[in-house]
Amino acid sequence: ADITIITAGNLEQVVTAHGKLQPKEYVDVGVQVSGQIKKLYVHLGDEVKKGDLIAEIDPQVYLSKVEGDRARVKTLQAQIVQQEAQVKLAQLQFARNEKLLKTNAVSQDTYDSAKTSLQVAKAQKDALEAQLEEEQSTLQGDQANLGYAKIYAPMSGTVVVADIKEGQTVNAVQS
Repeated sequence: ADITIITAGNLEQVVTAHGKLQPKEYVDVGVQVSGQIKKLYVHLGDEVKKGDLIAEIDPQVYLSKVEGDRARVKTLQAQIVQQEAQVKLAQLQFARNEKLLKTNAVSQDTYDSAKTSLQVAKAQKDALEAQLEEEQSTLQGDQANLGYAKIYAPMSGTVVVADIKEGQTVNAVQS
């Protein structure tokens, strides 16, 4: 009779399948502003934490815009101060002519001219203030774009694709 010896061991079964392995959570990191990649801080396989700086776009264009906006804001603020002085002068002249008109010491034409000058001075001040608001809004937008030149990891994880290189130009519209 044949004798069979039974021993303990591992039994493995292999199944071959075709498919695509994907991470549970995955995010494509794009850019919000266009420009040249100045510095790339991560490479394929690197671990990152949410909020880590992973790349920088050359900020010079955006920095120049912010500096230009700040200069225009200062110019408009100075023009408003100058126009406020013009309004005060026009108010004084109008008040003086208003008193003089009651005693017929000035003509109606002089009074009307002073009144119109005051209205024009106030309107010019209002226009400058509106321009200042617009320029401050532009400054805020350009400051935001300057901030977007730094790209941060939107989540913690592993870099699984790194298809850009330092020096490469990226386009916010296409990324």
